[in-house]
Amino acid sequence: MQRIDLGEIENDEILEASGIASSRFNQNILWTHNDSGDENRIFAMDINGNHVGEFFLNNVKNRDWEDIAIGPGPIEGVDYIFVGDIGDNRSENDIKHIYRFAEPQVYTDNQSSEINIDNIESISYQYEDGNRDAESLIVDPITKDIIIISKREESAVHFYLLPFPHDTENILTAQLIMTKDFYPNINFNTSQWIVAGDISKDGSKILIKSYSDIFYFTRGRNQSIFDALNTTGEKLPYVTEPQGEAICWDRMTSGYFTLSEEADDANQPAHLYFYPYN
Repeated sequence: MQRIDLGEIENDEILEASGIASSRFNQNILWTHNDSGDENRIFAMDINGNHVGEFFLNNVKNRDWEDIAIGPGPIEGVDYIFVGDIGDNRSENDIKHIYRFAEPQVYTDNQSSEINIDNIESISYQYEDGNRDAESLIVDPITKDIIIISKREESAVHFYLLPFPHDTENILTAQLIMTKDFYPNINFNTSQWIVAGDISKDGSKILIKSYSDIFYFTRGRNQSIFDALNTTGEKLPYVTEPQGEAICWDRMTSGYFTLSEEADDANQPAHLYFYPYN
């Protein structure tokens, strides 16, 4: 299975891509965003990295957006975008936020380059065992639960659950469900930090990404995500990127996209890559 270079990311303002999600509502559209320091916006691009639109989340701040996911929500049959303001390098923020809104229609022709999004709900939470930095957000398409995976650990990462339905008026407590060491036989280094995750639309295929590897898990019928992740899994092909913090399945689960931040020191622009999956 060879990596396919789909091209350079056209929009020069996507400098620190930290998440990617494949639209289920708009054909051949991917969503991405920058991490901390950027405006309150997400970007739509096509599957060749060409810019399609810029969408601003009204009345929302980008403190440290670290992942984006698409999944079900309170209205049946509606695809929602979830933007995870879950980064916290120094573990100093008690409250984290996940912003949820119905996925907008994207028009590839004659569309304004800047579009505002209203009706954004904030799912605010704290971890039951203290502050954590996280960069991985998964929405279970079967249960509608939210799963968050911690990053800055020296061995086993923490898996947290925000069960559906999600109260958007009060601060929730993310439940620690399990821990897992993805590198049990290797001395720790920062390339092992877990930085992204995604799940297929039918909920049966799970990807977890570190800076250096992609781990794949299959989920059986009536099996929880956590039971699936507690198995050995397997590694899938991946060529290390400068700061690769984004992964998602494509719309048909026929492969997965990866995206990284731009490498300033090497004057290397970010590219969109695709790995066909058999």
